[in-house]
Amino acid sequence: MKVNVILEGSLRGPCESTVVVVDVLRATSSAVTAFANGLTQLEVVESVEEARRMKRENSELLIAGERRGLKPNGFDLGNSPCEFTENEVKGKKLVMTTSNGTRAIKRFLGNRVVYLAALLNYRFVARSIVESGEGTTIVCAGTDGVPCLEDVFCAGSIVKELMCEGYRIDDAARIAYSTYSTYEFDIERMLKKESSHGAYLERIGLGEDLVYCARMNIHDVTPFSQGKRFVLH
Repeated sequence: MKVNVILEGSLRGPCESTVVVVDVLRATSSAVTAFANGLTQLEVVESVEEARRMKRENSELLIAGERRGLKPNGFDLGNSPCEFTENEVKGKKLVMTTSNGTRAIKRFLGNRVVYLAALLNYRFVARSIVESGEGTTIVCAGTDGVPCLEDVFCAGSIVKELMCEGYRIDDAARIAYSTYSTYEFDIERMLKKESSHGAYLERIGLGEDLVYCARMNIHDVTPFSQGKRFVLH
């Protein structure tokens, strides 16, 4: 089996039968946290307006997301994983829209299984891929059309796990693995000092999210797609 990596969500590349989307700061970190705290279903949409329309049609839905890092008016939750507590999300269905992560996810939904990964759960995602017996493509969401350090690092962490299981890797996966090897013992500093998006979030007062998103494998959950929605594996 083979692992391919796409270093930014709008780039083209070979696509295996399973896809893993990574947006460490912060869409997939928030989604993973929500499922760990009892969320039952997630749907991603591209626009703020679409999320608001779905809320008008079904007031029981939660809507969450961000533009430029901040919660849009009228949304129940922003995109801080720290907001997705058990009290907020347990037993609920969620619609999410973000600047980068949900767009990358939407692009790859279709006739393949899509997993959501972050540092918070990457080892459990890798385990699910191995159990599937399939090759995989890891998609880094990036930021505003540019690859970002934290997503490539997270992709590299998954690549490492799969290499240990005998998976072959492409050149982009080698880049991701090299990035992981560079920062594996200094993750929080990477997010705060080396990542441009991390630095931006800190400037707008969301530094707490960086500390949380740097934690590794604290949630044994693997969100995956069923049609256009996500549930737990």
